[in-house]
Amino acid sequence: MKPDPNNKTRTPQQWISILGTLLVLVSFYYIGSQLWGYRETLASWTPTTATILPVGFGIITYALANYLLAAAWIRLLRVCGETTVDWRTLCRIYGKSQIAKYVPGNIAHIAGRHTMGRLVGVSHGHLAIAALYEIIGLVSASLIITLIGGRGVLDQFTSITWWIYGLPVIIAGYLATPWLIKKFKPVATSASPLLMLPPLIYYALFFLVSGIALVVIGVYGESFTLDSDYLIVLSAFAIAWSVGFLTPGAPSGIGIREAILILLLSPFTGEANALILALLFRLVTIAGDTLFYFISLVTGQTQSQQASNS
Repeated sequence: MKPDPNNKTRTPQQWISILGTLLVLVSFYYIGSQLWGYRETLASWTPTTATILPVGFGIITYALANYLLAAAWIRLLRVCGETTVDWRTLCRIYGKSQIAKYVPGNIAHIAGRHTMGRLVGVSHGHLAIAALYEIIGLVSASLIITLIGGRGVLDQFTSITWWIYGLPVIIAGYLATPWLIKKFKPVATSASPLLMLPPLIYYALFFLVSGIALVVIGVYGESFTLDSDYLIVLSAFAIAWSVGFLTPGAPSGIGIREAILILLLSPFTGEANALILALLFRLVTIAGDTLFYFISLVTGQTQSQQASNS
């Protein structure tokens, strides 16, 4: 039966996309209002060496942290049963596709990774299941980091019972992912829950390393003070990153992450400093992702030349 062209009913996917777009617009409005409210402070602020050096450190650190994401994705492909494509090729695929997350829609990097993976012989099923594992792993790791330092960000984390019950539930739920997928999709490859642990560690390290870069910019950048436990900053980054990651239609979570960082860090840095810090870190992530892309591109060309000369 052909779809009725007169049917104006929107699908759930369309409503989710619309909601994501609205969240992005609200976030941009919030950031814009902050920029306007602190326009005099921002106009008088000029970066110095004390600011530029931490930002440079953050760019390099964030670029290298992307290798943790690549390593986790490759391990997940191995868990799914992919053993034919070598590690270097898969790492380059991840690096070259990652830059596509800045394309509107926030899914182009996943689609690009899938396309390039198919070109080198990775099966559609392995790529699809690994992508699902990746989403669950990133969200699980961000929740773990949030629990570690989130007690100062959100009042509901003040009780120690969140440590006792929260972490085991998150970890157990993540490790049970292969079993759940196998139950609802019998064609999926069976995998031991313990094989899922290394990717989760890689994801947690990504949030820790990237969060440390944010701390360094906040602490050592001129005119910034983080009057708080640094674990709170790590949690704020994990929350902002994961919400931006899950928001449909927000390329690389742009707007969403900055708004959340400003909201969460303002009580500890002041609104003006939180605004500058969020914008500086967006610069760091864009430059870091770009650096990661060019490293992957250059290493791929170098290996191709070596192969053609041999």
